[in-house]
Amino acid sequence: MSKHPLTYEQQLRLLQDRGLIAEDESFALHCLANYNYYRLSIYWRVFTEQDNHDRFRPGTRFDQVWELYNSLVLLIHCMQIIEPRGDWPQRLVAHLQTLPANLIPDMGFPADWQTRSIWAAVL
Repeated sequence: MSKHPLTYEQQLRLLQDRGLIAEDESFALHCLANYNYYRLSIYWRVFTEQDNHDRFRPGTRFDQVWELYNSLVLLIHCMQIIEPRGDWPQRLVAHLQTLPANLIPDMGFPADWQTRSIWAAVL
């Protein structure tokens, strides 16, 4: 049985049914249409429940996902230009590990960022 593609509106409803808050639905739809559900899913995964990646943690907003996406894409782009074959991902993790835990959420990372699969390749 094959899956049928969802419209952008259906994708947004699915995310909302899973607990994501989209205060500006037109912006969320724009992002889904122009950046792709699967590309963004890598970034919203850090906001999902640890034991159920199909459920967002309470209070998770689409704008948080968007901010994280933009921050990390910009960081990756800059670091690839500055040092294309460098060890910056490992150095970033090492730096994050030295920061007080209360600063991490202010940077857009969930408090339990180290346990998230997105960081598995670096840790």
